[in-house]
Amino acid sequence: MLNRQDLEQKLPAMTQAQLIDTVRSCLDMIERLENDLSAGSRKLEEMTALVRKLSEAKSVG
Repeated sequence: MLNRQDLEQKLPAMTQAQLIDTVRSCLDMIERLENDLSAGSRKLEEMTALVRKLSEAKSVG
């Protein structure tokens, strides 16, 4: 995992290749976070639907 403070200190001295690798690492992390957020959102929607069903069943029964 990239440490922001450490990275900010190293940025001025980085070569172009190091900068490219750093940007790629950041993009990979962003992609993983987006995927995690999407999965979490889907799970939340599933749980919300389940709670609604349970609530409706409780009020009917």
